[in-house]
Amino acid sequence: MKVKDLFYVTSGVRITEKDIYYHQGQSPNLDKKKNSDLFIPCVTAQTSNEGITWYGEKDWLTSIKKSGRSVIIETPCITWSKDGFYAGKMFYRDYPFYPNDHCGVLIPKNEDEVNLIWFLFYYQDLIFSKVTAKDAQGMLYEEQMENIDVNLPDISVQNEYAAIYLKREKIKNKMIKIEKQISNLFQKKILLTGEKFKLHEICFSTVGRTINYKDIYKCQGNKENGVPVYSASTQNKGLMGYIDSKYLDKFEKIGYPGQLTWTTNGFAGRVFLRNSIFLMTEKCGKIVIKPSFKEIINPKWLEIYLNGITGEYATSKSGNGKLEKSQLDQIPVILPEKQIQDEIANEYLKLENAKDLIEKITKELSFKKST
Repeated sequence: MKVKDLFYVTSGVRITEKDIYYHQGQSPNLDKKKNSDLFIPCVTAQTSNEGITWYGEKDWLTSIKKSGRSVIIETPCITWSKDGFYAGKMFYRDYPFYPNDHCGVLIPKNEDEVNLIWFLFYYQDLIFSKVTAKDAQGMLYEEQMENIDVNLPDISVQNEYAAIYLKREKIKNKMIKIEKQISNLFQKKILLTGEKFKLHEICFSTVGRTINYKDIYKCQGNKENGVPVYSASTQNKGLMGYIDSKYLDKFEKIGYPGQLTWTTNGFAGRVFLRNSIFLMTEKCGKIVIKPSFKEIINPKWLEIYLNGITGEYATSKSGNGKLEKSQLDQIPVILPEKQIQDEIANEYLKLENAKDLIEKITKELSFKKST
């Protein structure tokens, strides 16, 4: 059985930022399921914000046709990113939306035959494995997607595993909320007790160099023997791929364990603590604690602190977030005593470990081969 036997495989029609400028809808911060009589979310190949890039006037979007039919999708379906860093990434959608030409859509032929939640989680890894690259661009177009081989267990089996997936996601979302609540409490405590600095006073920062899929292909490594390459994406903590460690001397601007990275574009300002040697692209920078502050700054705490504040300093240009080195360097840092930093870092690590354990257990359960 192939994907095209289960789904109608299609995609949207190109619209530009200029189009949206004249037909702009409500803020994407609003609930996408509300006010749908007024505006429709426009979905692209990006993966941040579940691919929702703009909101457009519903009447205008309805007027755009493909083969004589409206492009707006109003039935539950799955979308995937057709190209880009995370080509093949799938999302479940149960609300009206407008896909552009970089967004593929899988509409079930028989809703009683396939559980979309099950299909998304069960086949995501396989879909990723079918992505091809050309000129440093990941691609998975309709003709490739529709010919992927799949197996379909009984709907009762699909429903059982879908329930496991949803339970996992619910727990993860609760933990994210707890993290935010703890972050707010910690920020208040820091404001009362910390010493003030600008980031450039306590850290060095630099931006990476251009690394594309061609570079990774030529020097390809894997998780076991490779050096990770990080980009501006926030999916999978920004991981773009691996290069074999024997080629490391061919690259400049190497990062080391205990250093941090930040995303300079897109979802700009997201900070990650890195625990191994790494490389970063020109859309990702690294933050290195100065030697004189190494004994009084916990890197994990700094990651947590910066993620709570960098968003305020990122700017937007043509819908693309930016946080350049010059902006990052001026971010104020309120530095509490090391003991407080350690307490905060330890609490966060407990939450992260719990999330990782839940992810591992539920993945093992739900990805069992069904017969």
